[in-house]
Amino acid sequence: MNASKSLRILIVDDEPDITTTLAWLLRYHGHLVEVVNDSRKSLQAIRDFHPQVVLLDIAMPHLSGYEVARQIRSDPAFKGLFVVALSAFGDSEHKLRAKQAGINHQMLKPVDFDALNAFLKQLVQGITQATSAAGRNHCDRWQTLTRDESGNLHVAVSAEDVIAVRGLLWAAHLKHFIKDAGTAGTDITFGTGVSEDAVRATLARCR
Repeated sequence: MNASKSLRILIVDDEPDITTTLAWLLRYHGHLVEVVNDSRKSLQAIRDFHPQVVLLDIAMPHLSGYEVARQIRSDPAFKGLFVVALSAFGDSEHKLRAKQAGINHQMLKPVDFDALNAFLKQLVQGITQATSAAGRNHCDRWQTLTRDESGNLHVAVSAEDVIAVRGLLWAAHLKHFIKDAGTAGTDITFGTGVSEDAVRATLARCR
């Protein structure tokens, strides 16, 4: 895979059989991969490896995936890091816990590798589109910003643009202001602490 189409991925999972297989498949598709089987070593591995994506098991000894995610989000050095939860639990309670911990995306275990690979390709495409001339013609669709009665800021995003917009905002270190990263065809919502001018300036960078 071309370097511009690959990601630096850290896998955090206490089951070596799973991580060995998953790492091999990801490397086969051109990604740079490191593995941690002890959740207590997660943050140091992030500091050493500088991943763009963390594939994070939830049910682990010592520190759960939720605890690791909260530690990641509490460290300003890790702003913009994309965290994907790998979990056997897909009910609404666990989805809420994952969101509250700062997890960006969730996938059920056992992992459907085709679905994971497709998602990673979409993420790469979004990052590339957000920073390249090819994506500049989309910018006008991202300029509709509104505030609700609670003061939250909303960016209207179409289904085809949501990944690109996320990538642009994360690259500008605005991720920690986002309350809802949006699903296809929905708004991306910021909390009251974000500057509207900062968001507009970031979205204008793709022009």
